[in-house]
Amino acid sequence: MKLIYKTLALTALAASCSTAFALSDPAPIQLTVTGKIVPVSCDVTIADNGTFNYPDISGGELNKTTPYQMGQLDKNFTIHCASAAAKVGFNVSDNRSTSVAWPKIDGAGVTDANAFGLGDVGGKNIGAYALSMDTFVVEAETGQLLATNDRSSGVWSTNSGITKLDNTVATTYTLSKATDTDALPHPYQNFSGMLHVQASLNSRDELAGALDDNVALNGSATINLVYL
Repeated sequence: MKLIYKTLALTALAASCSTAFALSDPAPIQLTVTGKIVPVSCDVTIADNGTFNYPDISGGELNKTTPYQMGQLDKNFTIHCASAAAKVGFNVSDNRSTSVAWPKIDGAGVTDANAFGLGDVGGKNIGAYALSMDTFVVEAETGQLLATNDRSSGVWSTNSGITKLDNTVATTYTLSKATDTDALPHPYQNFSGMLHVQASLNSRDELAGALDDNVALNGSATINLVYL
């Protein structure tokens, strides 16, 4: 009886030791991946808040039968992407497209595609103006203007000289460095150029009856930024 008791005691002791010295599984550790996708933020600026203000002109100074050329006004144009370099372009839409006095008003190299309206008075179109750009700078280096009518095609034309801008959102423009010889958009933070307005006024004969009161030029266009 005593022998059986001792055997049972040893068995219980062995079980107790096995429990005491068993290794437990270590606690797991989690791996975390964090970060943030920050939206690209670019702004376009034109000097003087984009206002091109011609001096007053007397109705008597207008030509009787031919357009009166108002001369050219120039403003600095910049695109700045504060958060990071970006492929960004722009297009221009005419908010007074129904008031273009074309083909009565004309200018060198100006066509229906790049003529913008100056508003109307008494149902008569006041005139028209053209927008053009040159003096392109990208990241403090000499730049060039790229243009396309189909962004999905990947085909862009280049121009380093003065370029008239189309009056439709169908044409997209961007600036690149002159050393970018592949004629494709590249991501940059700072783009600039000189923006020119060349306005012409309709003739006195065409505006007959509308010149008895002050006539305000009322050209308006929207420049839209496009991420490429």
